[in-house]
Amino acid sequence: LCKRSALIQGKRVLELGSGTGLLGCVCAALGAELVVMTDLAGVCPRLKQVIQDNQESFNGSVVCSPLTWGDSKAAKAVLKEHFKGKWPELVICTDCIYRQGIPEILISTIKEVRQQRKQRVL
Repeated sequence: LCKRSALIQGKRVLELGSGTGLLGCVCAALGAELVVMTDLAGVCPRLKQVIQDNQESFNGSVVCSPLTWGDSKAAKAVLKEHFKGKWPELVICTDCIYRQGIPEILISTIKEVRQQRKQRVL
């Protein structure tokens, strides 16, 4: 990403399964307009602390929101609350396949947040 930062600069980014927040923080530091980090509700307090600790490095807005994959209603709520009618231009995730059954719900969530838009998925 650092070598191709134009993919990120000025974009609205949705990260699925943010975990430690590293990828979302990199996107924010590379100039994303907005980064919405998502993960399970139990992970979000740690992510919010990571966002707060790194705020000085960010060029745009960074927020965290709980999102359970496969929950269509929750995915729509995240989009409505944070993107306010402007769809994410980039959907990112990394290191998210850690047990059987995960690929199917991850794919269903990606389909939900893309909604036939022209976003890139990394």
